[in-house]
Amino acid sequence: MEQEVASRIFSALNFLGTFPKVKDDLTPIDLRDGTILLKCFHHISPNHFPLESLASWKTPVTNINDLCELIEEYYKNSLNKTINNTFPLDAEAIAKDGSVFDLLPLIELAILASCACENKALFIKDILKLNDIKIQSDLKILIEDCKERCDTYDINRRNRSDSNINTVADIYSEELLRTQ
Repeated sequence: MEQEVASRIFSALNFLGTFPKVKDDLTPIDLRDGTILLKCFHHISPNHFPLESLASWKTPVTNINDLCELIEEYYKNSLNKTINNTFPLDAEAIAKDGSVFDLLPLIELAILASCACENKALFIKDILKLNDIKIQSDLKILIEDCKERCDTYDINRRNRSDSNINTVADIYSEELLRTQ
């Protein structure tokens, strides 16, 4: 199980490395202060994630907490999803050592947001451009798991059909099948 999670995180880091202004050989340590993740989220939705939200003079823990607040607002306002208790985060652990297991919720939220935003077609194409089928498969699983947790938390919503997230895994699956 740990090896599967590690493989998915490796695949996720490969995908995040395709974002502009992000190096392509990311490691979990690179993500621990929140600035690279902010760049990824900024590329997904520049209006919701201004680059000046995080600052070098702030502590990494403060940056992670600030980023988490922005992510929560984005999911609530743009994707109609409440994520506050669905993805537990330990900002101190993330900032201290960049543990992949502590970072996973933030990575998942970045990937799901990229596949649920207005420009999701561009991000899905970037996933499909990754040459390794294992990476594509890992990303699909991450998207589905993250989507399921969001949907489970929002199970009381009457009409979920208007959510952008509902068809992400299906769209991704169809695109993946077309390219094989």
